[in-house]
Amino acid sequence: ETRCEGRASPETIVIGMDQVDNPLLGDNRIRKAMILALDRETMVDQFFDNQATIATQMAGPGAFGWNPNLVAHPYDPDQARALVAEAKADGVPVDEVEIRILILQEAWSRSDEFALAFQQALLDIGLNVPELMIRERSTVQPWLAEKPPSGTRDDDGQAWSIVIPFGHGNEIFDYLGSMGHLRCENAWSKVCYDDIDAATVAAGPLTGTDRQAALYDIAELLHEKLYTIPVAHLDLSYGINNRIDWTIPLDHKIIAKHVYPAGTKPAAAPAAAAGDGSTLRIAVTEEPAGLDGWRTYKAESGPGMLNMVETLISRDPDTNALVGELATGWEPVDELTWRFTLREGVTFHDGTPFNAEVAAFMINLNYSEENNYEPRLFMGPQISATEVDDFTIDIITAEPDPILPARVYMAGITSLKQIQEDPDSYSTHPIG
Repeated sequence: ETRCEGRASPETIVIGMDQVDNPLLGDNRIRKAMILALDRETMVDQFFDNQATIATQMAGPGAFGWNPNLVAHPYDPDQARALVAEAKADGVPVDEVEIRILILQEAWSRSDEFALAFQQALLDIGLNVPELMIRERSTVQPWLAEKPPSGTRDDDGQAWSIVIPFGHGNEIFDYLGSMGHLRCENAWSKVCYDDIDAATVAAGPLTGTDRQAALYDIAELLHEKLYTIPVAHLDLSYGINNRIDWTIPLDHKIIAKHVYPAGTKPAAAPAAAAGDGSTLRIAVTEEPAGLDGWRTYKAESGPGMLNMVETLISRDPDTNALVGELATGWEPVDELTWRFTLREGVTFHDGTPFNAEVAAFMINLNYSEENNYEPRLFMGPQISATEVDDFTIDIITAEPDPILPARVYMAGITSLKQIQEDPDSYSTHPIG
């Protein structure tokens, strides 16, 4: 028998827009018209089975800096039409520039239906939305990593605008963990505005109440400017076999050592649970695009990856506090340097040892500007890692970053020997 359990998650459905040198989506009246056109209450009911709440901001309530004072924009299609008409009268190319909604295939349950309803809402307020593009993730990943995205011109040179509904998870649990989607320097971002860039940089080194106040201001700025459109904060539900005990953690990571035969979970979980030889089956909604170490954070690959590959830091499944995994401790050395002490006696499944050389290499691989892997969305200032001794590394940030430990929680550590000797197998048979 199977029971259904759910919990609020760090996942928010948002609508991103290509706004770089874009005369249509770069106009705030058009962006505001888009959110006013969305009947989000009905969408939550129809497309999320009421397992969501209307979002006022990109980060969810579990993130430090989430602003409780913001009120959701209402559903007001009449005002939306008036804003579109006003923008058109002022010369904004409402009719000339097409909006194309890009939705990743099976981005979430009923995402295709959501995208169709979104398209109709925009058509109803007078925007030019002739096409809904449903694509496999692997086919669009390369050009979404560019700014502006490639493929935004027809063969005859006609410009069109990409609008992308997607699920954003703030597993860093800090508002700045969402800002990679909005930074000028980040190729994955489709936004570049001086105001949000300056506010993000200013908030970066702050801590405590000063940081909270700065993050409240950022949330208020985004609420006004709508550089992304927040739709809904998701509750995530699971079918759980009654033969096992599993408490859904706040970060929703499914890790086998936190799953127990029914009635055997200890009051305080041990560092690693002893297996009894049983098989734990985890179902995901889509086939992973790859099994590279940096994909440990992704919804479709994480449930498998996190049971093969470990990270420097993890989270306690009961308290959500950061805890050591391949690192046993970390501390700031100065405002730009964090020092990590590594776990000794760890061996990869190919027999090679885990040490500072491996850890530094994998951090640099996962977060390099050249590779431009998706974890850079969560990175904050550019980071690089160096060896201090056999079991100590320093991670150096380009700017002060007090939440750096929460950021490296995103990157999996795999065998260096595999990368060096058989790199083609890295994305299909990772060695943890």
